[in-house]
Amino acid sequence: MQELTKTEEVIMLAIWKMDKAISLSSVMEATNYEPRAKAWKPQTVSTYFRKLIEKKYIKMIRNGKEYTYKPLITIEKYREFKLNNLYHYYFDGDKKILIDSINTL
Repeated sequence: MQELTKTEEVIMLAIWKMDKAISLSSVMEATNYEPRAKAWKPQTVSTYFRKLIEKKYIKMIRNGKEYTYKPLITIEKYREFKLNNLYHYYFDGDKKILIDSINTL
């Protein structure tokens, strides 16, 4: 699994929240309130969809003239991936340091 950029994460969160195949316009509407997404144009979202397809996070489904996008990775798997990276990168795989850091929050 590859790391996502913050913008790709915004799009994936919109897709995961919809819990179904989602269209380009639906993603634009769902991300309307995100600070990074407020000025997105369809071409911009399409570019990120292409990147997410290449990274194998989503697949494109053709429905007549419209395309929808469906997640291939669950949000739970992505959370596990991110937490594992955090654990190994920032805490050198030391659970005690991780837990101590969480307890100081």
